[in-house]
Amino acid sequence: MYDIIIVSIPYTYIGIPPLAPAVLKGAVESENLSAKTIDLGMELFKLCDYDQTKFERIQEYFITDDSVKFSNSDLNLLDKFLNDSAKLLVNCPSRYIGISIFSYFNHSFAFLLLTKIKQLSKDSKIVIGGAGAIVTPGTGFNWGIDIGTKSALLRDTKLTSIENMMPFGKLLMKRGLVDYQILGDGEEELITFLKNRKKNKTTKKFRVDYKKDLPYANFDDYALHRYPGQIYKNQPQIPIFGSKGCVRNCDFCDVPSIQGKFRFRIGKNIFNEIVHLADKHNIRDFNFTDSLVNGNLSSFLEWVNLLAEYNRNNPDKKITWNGSWICRPIGQMSEELYVTIAESGCESLSTGIETGSNDLLKAINKKTNVEAYRYEFEQFSKYNVKIVGLFIVGHWAETWEDFLQTCDLLYKLIPYSRNGTLVGVNLGGTGLIHKDTPVDVYNKNHNHIKMLSSEIWWNEKNPSLTAKEKFFRLLLIRKICEDFKIIIIENSLPLIYTLLKKSSDQIKEFFSTVTEGVIVKSEAQDNYYNYDAFLRTIINRNTEPNITIELKIECQVVNQLPKLQIKVNDQILSNEDVLAGTKTYKFTVAEVPNNSIDIKFHNKSPKDTIIDKTGNIIKDTCIKIDKFLINGIDISGDPDFFYNYLTYTENNQKTMPKMGFWIDNSVLHFNFSKPFYIDFTKKTSKNLKYAGTLVTDTRMSQSNYETDDQIYTEKIIEILENFPC
Repeated sequence: MYDIIIVSIPYTYIGIPPLAPAVLKGAVESENLSAKTIDLGMELFKLCDYDQTKFERIQEYFITDDSVKFSNSDLNLLDKFLNDSAKLLVNCPSRYIGISIFSYFNHSFAFLLLTKIKQLSKDSKIVIGGAGAIVTPGTGFNWGIDIGTKSALLRDTKLTSIENMMPFGKLLMKRGLVDYQILGDGEEELITFLKNRKKNKTTKKFRVDYKKDLPYANFDDYALHRYPGQIYKNQPQIPIFGSKGCVRNCDFCDVPSIQGKFRFRIGKNIFNEIVHLADKHNIRDFNFTDSLVNGNLSSFLEWVNLLAEYNRNNPDKKITWNGSWICRPIGQMSEELYVTIAESGCESLSTGIETGSNDLLKAINKKTNVEAYRYEFEQFSKYNVKIVGLFIVGHWAETWEDFLQTCDLLYKLIPYSRNGTLVGVNLGGTGLIHKDTPVDVYNKNHNHIKMLSSEIWWNEKNPSLTAKEKFFRLLLIRKICEDFKIIIIENSLPLIYTLLKKSSDQIKEFFSTVTEGVIVKSEAQDNYYNYDAFLRTIINRNTEPNITIELKIECQVVNQLPKLQIKVNDQILSNEDVLAGTKTYKFTVAEVPNNSIDIKFHNKSPKDTIIDKTGNIIKDTCIKIDKFLINGIDISGDPDFFYNYLTYTENNQKTMPKMGFWIDNSVLHFNFSKPFYIDFTKKTSKNLKYAGTLVTDTRMSQSNYETDDQIYTEKIIEILENFPC
């Protein structure tokens, strides 16, 4: 008989095991109580024969109101899964069944499951917790539910108008489907709950002091190696957390209202848990679920230094990790720290860039600037840490110039995309205004923003930013990313189309009313229809008059010193003897419409090649190319580009390009048009796919949407064109 079974439920991301139940199991068992964890997401994955595409398609039933898209076999599988899940929980001997409701996405399945459990066993005692329990069915990341469309929950359940405004946990208790709910952090409160037989139906919100040494998360009940890890990575990961909440107070974010004041664990406790779990489960890759890993620098410095030292001392058992990150102003972190972060095993970080405008960053209260982002990209590029950039298009304060500056920033990030540092961006679905966020509180006092829903609103202080304008801005920036070959991590087009299709009448009526008598100037639509001119504008805003050329070589000399002539646009920049060893040439030259670079190796005599009796070269004067950079992009590091777009002449004959020179009077030649960034990007496919994809709370499968992006774009445009402004 367990004291409690702790259950995680769909909708869920199957890449990594759910963390909360494992944390609670570790806490409960540290007090000599018993707990079992069950991941019903994994049970559904198993029922789908561990087919990730099928799993993602099937579980979308729990977040969409459109049941027509599911076949009879899909519905039969879902019915079997629901019945089997209820029986599994009822038949598992325990004092309590604990359901973890992580977010709004769990509401539909939770309601259906709890109804089944109570039908099978009225005596089962149900306790719930999680952030999703305090969210109402009419709010959340819901893409239009609060302006007249149905959620999966409302598809299966008739709620009264009062119930629709209740926190979900309270609604479940009113319906008799839940006996108790624990609000806030559960590690200590659940223990108190289990030890005291007489208790309140609902606990007060409780916040744990994470500076104490915490019991380690217990994943013993999970088949950890069945979890596929982040997409394309194909290896299991263990989740871990080092903090709750956030040190920032960005105006759009609801993390502070949900998780309260920022709290963090001691660095040594985090490190010890990582090593313990890695050794116990033979999985050495970790995913931090925190809103940010570097919220408290003292704790962060402690555990990354400990991990770096561990990895240096244990090269055969190296630990790797990824997480979310805030960009601090330049000067708050030394360059040595970036070295340590890389040595600690950090492979990738996601960071909220949001915009390329410093003015908008101030409006957001981001507490950093664009210069700091570019500095961090340079540091992470040096030490091979990959970045996923999170952006907001159509923030309530975003002007047209702010938007253009975001496009400018994307242009400036092209080198980092090509060298693999920027692995992709998440553009979201345009700016949202959630309940209890700083902007919501501000608006209650000033009433500048008229609200139809969290997705659809109008700011009278920024009147041109209508729904039509902000969605056309999103379509524009998607095209910019496509032309710059910057990967868009998450596709929001199907969700946007669903929102606009179901709510177009309400949106048109709303904007006809709020903008009456107001002059609204639209920029994005016209520029979308004249995209080539818009793209030229972005390029011209950012094209520098000069280019930098950097050539790093390694020279071997037998007798006579060779010469290396470097000529750019028919101007000889260098033609000097080359000493043995390494040397770096660096030049800044004017960029012209059509550019050429010629590197000629000469002054090598026949005596500089020494051959043994069998004809093998034993000594040779030669020059090897280590790096060939133009505007920071190493074209020699992209073999497909190098061998396809450079030419090589040897003995007056064109031959395959080589990464160096061995024959006298051999020449390496390269042509490119202005601007180099765009010319290079058009010709290369380097780093268009990263070995892993960001795990985010808002990630949604697109597997059930069979229509391609272009058709979705056309459908969205067709709807937007009918909006009044």
